[in-house]
Amino acid sequence: MRYVVAAHPGRTSTLPLNPNRRSPPISSFTGPAVRLINIVLSSRPGTPDGNREGHVDRHEKKRLRDYIGEHLNIFGTRLTDDEAMFLGNFLDEYDKTYRGRVVRPRPRTRNGWGSDGKYTYRETFTYTFTDDVGIREDYEYQDDDGLRRTSTKVIKDARGILNWFREHHEART
Repeated sequence: MRYVVAAHPGRTSTLPLNPNRRSPPISSFTGPAVRLINIVLSSRPGTPDGNREGHVDRHEKKRLRDYIGEHLNIFGTRLTDDEAMFLGNFLDEYDKTYRGRVVRPRPRTRNGWGSDGKYTYRETFTYTFTDDVGIREDYEYQDDDGLRRTSTKVIKDARGILNWFREHHEART
């Protein structure tokens, strides 16, 4: 417990109280230059009486995790308040904003070295937001010798979606 006291208008100071000693009575903080502003019962940030902006209480976060879990795999995933809120908004907007959307970053052309010397290869990624909540990643590799490989991966877990948006921040709406 602590008392917040203002000695002058616009300036505040905090008097921490020793839990091993008896607290001074509130009347001892009276006087012409001192007025009692507030008694703070809990000094922990994020509690209802010390609420910080953007904080999600544990019951709301539980409901949000349950909602996210209906659409994405969240098994073993720890989410911060901001990540849970982002995923909740992502799910709310999925049908209207993301479903069917295709993101094609610029293909990458690079050089490599092998036993035959220098070669050039091209990588192409295509990301498609699927009908069910998720992102399909199509990968294509082609080098100057004609070797061509393709693979497909579907991202359907909460951490994978968050990592994809971190990597492709330009795709945010």
